Amino acid sequence: MFKRLISDKDSVRIFIFLILNIIFMFVEFLYAYLSNSLSLLSDAFHMLFDCASLFMGLIASYYLKFPPNEQFTYGYNRVEFLSGFGNSIFLICVSFIVVTEAIERFVTVHTIDTENLLLVSVLGLLINVVGIFLFDDRWNDKQQAVPSSQSQNQNQNQTKFKSQDQIQKQNQKQDQSLIKNHKTLELKATLEKSQKKPSNKSNNVFSNQIATKSPNNPIVLPGMNGTNENIEGIWFHVLSDALGSVAVVISTILVKKYGWYWIDPLCSIVISCFIFISVYPLSIRTSKVMKQYVPPSLSHGFNKAIADAKNVPGVIDISDSNIWVLSNTVLIGTIVCIVDEECDLQLTRKMVRSTIEKTHYFEPKNLTVQIQRQSKSLSLINDLNQRTEFGNDKEK
Repeated sequence: MFKRLISDKDSVRIFIFLILNIIFMFVEFLYAYLSNSLSLLSDAFHMLFDCASLFMGLIASYYLKFPPNEQFTYGYNRVEFLSGFGNSIFLICVSFIVVTEAIERFVTVHTIDTENLLLVSVLGLLINVVGIFLFDDRWNDKQQAVPSSQSQNQNQNQTKFKSQDQIQKQNQKQDQSLIKNHKTLELKATLEKSQKKPSNKSNNVFSNQIATKSPNNPIVLPGMNGTNENIEGIWFHVLSDALGSVAVVISTILVKKYGWYWIDPLCSIVISCFIFISVYPLSIRTSKVMKQYVPPSLSHGFNKAIADAKNVPGVIDISDSNIWVLSNTVLIGTIVCIVDEECDLQLTRKMVRSTIEKTHYFEPKNLTVQIQRQSKSLSLINDLNQRTEFGNDKEK
């Protein structure tokens, strides 16, 4: 386990900063008790939760390197969302606890011993500044790159769907004969034609996006944040702790110079509110992913692709379709197609898969297309039954 940890740069950074935090946390708890400072005490508790978040992030970073297995067939991609969600909940709880304690301090004034307090708080601030720079480049650079990539993806998706409509209209006349008899040779010709389409301008957009999508350069799914939620949660903890150290420095100076004891709980409330506002979006975003939430931009594109797949020769209906986000760059999808009994199953499956994959949201291994035969007579009977039920409901 230790060899796996030290082989990863993220894990090494987390481990080093965890050791620094544990050492200084005990120093802050000691001086908070001796000086009776709420700001320093809250900062020490922040560091305690910061150590917990660092440990959680270290475990998450460790498990993220594990390949899929029989128990976790999709791998451990969700670990970073679980870690980010846990860290955000920790920070929200700490914010409420500190605000409650600060309100009590407003009612009952407590004196603060400022001797050596300023030195401790400045040292804590320096350690947290080191942590901010240590983890900022692990997700902030991605944060800056995400909007451009998202907007580019969304523009490409709009172009793709518009071009698909144009292509579909152009191919409707050519596909009429295919829809009538579903011959195998005609299906092959249609499949070959769809595979040759990337030569036009609209499909050049598709091929360009495929070229950029690789294991080393994965494309962020539309509607997703694109950051490493594990590192982002740690970064928020470090930032909140740094702000807590700033509050301690400010309150110590003002108490020592002017005797403003009320500034100590006031700084704690302000910092706690800022932390809550900053970390709340992370908790919502990670919880949505764990609840299998699909962003509207993704669901709209998938529904449009399903509508196009229904026009594939031989396809009677799409009886079931499901998608879910595994990570910021991985989308899983399953669809069940009801096809005519006369069509070629393998060719129809290839055409349906090709139509869905034109969205470029899916890697081939993450899209499952199930084919079920249904005769035309049974299809007509089902359609007649549905119309009869609709007519009866209308009469009632």
